[in-house]
Amino acid sequence: MGQGTLSLMRSTECIFDSLRHGFLSKLLICILILELAMQSGCALLGGGGAGPSIQHAKGYKVTPPKNWTTTDEGEGDRAYKLSSGSLATLLSSCNRDPQASLELLTKHLLIGAREIEYRRQNKLKIGAAEGLYSSVQATMDGVSVELDLFVLRKNGCVFDFSLMNPKRLSDNDRDEFSTFIRSLQFE
Repeated sequence: MGQGTLSLMRSTECIFDSLRHGFLSKLLICILILELAMQSGCALLGGGGAGPSIQHAKGYKVTPPKNWTTTDEGEGDRAYKLSSGSLATLLSSCNRDPQASLELLTKHLLIGAREIEYRRQNKLKIGAAEGLYSSVQATMDGVSVELDLFVLRKNGCVFDFSLMNPKRLSDNDRDEFSTFIRSLQFE
């Protein structure tokens, strides 16, 4: 079994453990580890081992809503805790398959989830780039989780935005998340 597969399995177990015990900060770190495992050539996604580390994008900026609290982003670019308990993250990577569809890149973010139900998917333009926004209900180790995901490809890099809550995402959280996504600017 390759290192990537082991990392993926460990991070999936970490997510399930976090959900069982209600530790949202730990869950955020686990998801970022999972994204790292997925992007580093894990065998499940067709790679052959440990693979290269994430190459983060440069030359962009985002502006989070003022009431969001910065938290440890792990391997990601940004991570925030919302007053509702939801978590928002941004991960950019420039060493992923540039030909993968936005739908496939979104599915990569959901590896390990079960009973995935796409409640809404629509294209969203940020400047000249088009991304895919998805509202998803999924189950992780028997726990229902709501996720809003946005995946955008620009300048050879992929930007993964995620908003999640093991209870329910409020309309206010979704509005703030949308504002956060729309704040993305390229220099």
